[in-house]
Amino acid sequence: MTANEHQVGGDHYKTSYEHWDLVLNVAMGYLEGNATKYLSRWRKKGGTQDLQKALHYVNKLIENAPTVLSQRVQRADAVFRMAEVDRFCKINNIPEGETRTIQYLALWETRGSLEEARRRIERLMKEQDVGDESIHAKPPVRFKGMTGMVPYKPDGDTARAGTWDYEKEYDL
Repeated sequence: MTANEHQVGGDHYKTSYEHWDLVLNVAMGYLEGNATKYLSRWRKKGGTQDLQKALHYVNKLIENAPTVLSQRVQRADAVFRMAEVDRFCKINNIPEGETRTIQYLALWETRGSLEEARRRIERLMKEQDVGDESIHAKPPVRFKGMTGMVPYKPDGDTARAGTWDYEKEYDL
């Protein structure tokens, strides 16, 4: 059995073109690979937190761009890398704007490309903060009238158990 035939923790990411194959095919580095991983999965798994993680990797990449460029191994030509990114994004139903951002990260040669990727991720995050939480938001679970000990306090403190106020309604 190959690694692509087995996924640890379910089959929710099984596609005919997996992200790690894209990273290998276009010889992405660690930082680019992680940034594109989070960017390509945010709608399916981690929501805006995945966008924040992608942005964090892009920021690290920008901070270290000269070093990364000087240590870069020979990569496939840009036309091939662009075609591979396009194929990956089409197979995985990644929207056009996010495809373009992944292209910036997979093909970057200048700091300007990285900064454009950062701006695009920040814009996505801002759009999510403005109110389109429907893309990945989980519906709130509401409890009212429960009493007794619970594993966490309603205010989010997980360090101590607490009790519910049975007349108050809590969003979890």
